[in-house]
Amino acid sequence: MSCRSGPAVNAQLDHVDPALGDTTAATQTVRLVVLASGNGSNLQALIDACGRQISGDVVLVVSDQPDAKALRRAERAGIAHQVIAKLPGESRRDVDQRLADRVAAADPDWIILAGWMRLLSSTFLDRFADHVVNLHPALPGEYPGLHSIERAYADAVAGRRDYTGLMVHLVPDEAIDDGPVLAMTEVPIFPDDTLEQLADRMHLAEHDLLVRTVAQLPPVSRVTPVADHPAAVPFSPGRTDQAAHP
Repeated sequence: MSCRSGPAVNAQLDHVDPALGDTTAATQTVRLVVLASGNGSNLQALIDACGRQISGDVVLVVSDQPDAKALRRAERAGIAHQVIAKLPGESRRDVDQRLADRVAAADPDWIILAGWMRLLSSTFLDRFADHVVNLHPALPGEYPGLHSIERAYADAVAGRRDYTGLMVHLVPDEAIDDGPVLAMTEVPIFPDDTLEQLADRMHLAEHDLLVRTVAQLPPVSRVTPVADHPAAVPFSPGRTDQAAHP
């Protein structure tokens, strides 16, 4: 993987760094490897956006779960896919070495964690420094780990908040759901929301924010991180074509 220096990715998705130019018309394309453990709806959003909003291709999908629907989505799209799960007695670093070898063979520009549920070790992350991107369904510093949407909903029911959000960030180390933020957006929680309604709204925002962010990632370059916590941009729940606006 090349690590030539390149332009920063802006946190505000309605503004594209002029150095990036028109990503849909770029002569170079990005090669994406997606790691996914489950349903793969965010993977599907990326697949659907490639060749349209995203100037690039998903070249490999890897799951740690043999029954993950993400693998079937990759198969339907004609994308190489593989299960790399921990073997009995295998150490975490050994399985990450196998994973890193397979990912490196695909020669990606970026590795996207889209519903990847296993914590990656430095064995993997150090090999792809500044090129691993994670989507987390909470704002920076909030609800790290599992069940983020459910925890935000519980706080809303208890009267402690009326919004949540999500972020796309780089993964520099083994910290859970933490790293330089590339983009984030707030998502409202309405008084009459059910958990299912909030989850549906969050998933719409996830798909759009991830696609918009990946569309701005330059090929074969090193990302210059934005400020630690860029100002959040609100999600408009009535618009499926707009996840962020000023």
